[in-house]
Amino acid sequence: MRIEQIHTTLVVSANASLPLYAGPIMDQIRNRRRGRLVRPNLPDGAPAELPRLAVMFDDAVLQVGNSRIEFLARPPRHVAGSYASSIGFTMESAMQHYTELLGDLPEESLRFEWSGVIMTVNFPRFEGETAARAQPMSAIRDTADRLLHVDLAEDALELAGFDLKVGFHRDRHFVNYHFSEYAIKEAVMGPRGGTIDVDRLPTQELGIGLAIDVNSRPLAEDALREPIPDLQRTVEHHKRAFDGYAQFLGLEGPLR
Repeated sequence: MRIEQIHTTLVVSANASLPLYAGPIMDQIRNRRRGRLVRPNLPDGAPAELPRLAVMFDDAVLQVGNSRIEFLARPPRHVAGSYASSIGFTMESAMQHYTELLGDLPEESLRFEWSGVIMTVNFPRFEGETAARAQPMSAIRDTADRLLHVDLAEDALELAGFDLKVGFHRDRHFVNYHFSEYAIKEAVMGPRGGTIDVDRLPTQELGIGLAIDVNSRPLAEDALREPIPDLQRTVEHHKRAFDGYAQFLGLEGPLR
């Protein structure tokens, strides 16, 4: 198991002035944490959730849009194999940035609605030369057989795709699982002005990918909720969702 990314979100009522208020604070964060301030060139009328400015760090990004404040991080290698270590490492940094940013924003600049946590987890099945020789869908085929009530061999069918999405409502939170095969390709520079056929690139790793998305959207209409405590509660619900994913999907054996 390898945790690839943790994406945390604070959603607020859309306000085009939010990035303007956040700009000086983000610049201070950039200076103190040795980040790089980026202002995406977005067209007029771009969706409110898209970031208007961001501070880029080595393995993380803090970004602000008209309706979202987000922190995305890639856990370092030494903690990426552990859920507890990865979520702890990421949330310590996320909470520090959120607290600093929210503490200096004018109260009238935002009305908090809900929070979310999305984690992407990879379960490698083939690596290196073995991955290069593996056929597409070979990493997920056994798992698909456990979940499908179709005898592919009897009907002379070859599995060509498998993408499972399931969501449910629990304790006034939405919990969503997205389960599919992934392939990591070897980067090869093509000729200048030419095109690259991604399907022909050597595969470095082939495995099963799982995204766990938990959010407090059902609580959006509740008044007097504070963003940081709400996000902390969402993290607790996310931990519960991670602890139960294998049993819920019937995959206690295949995923590890």
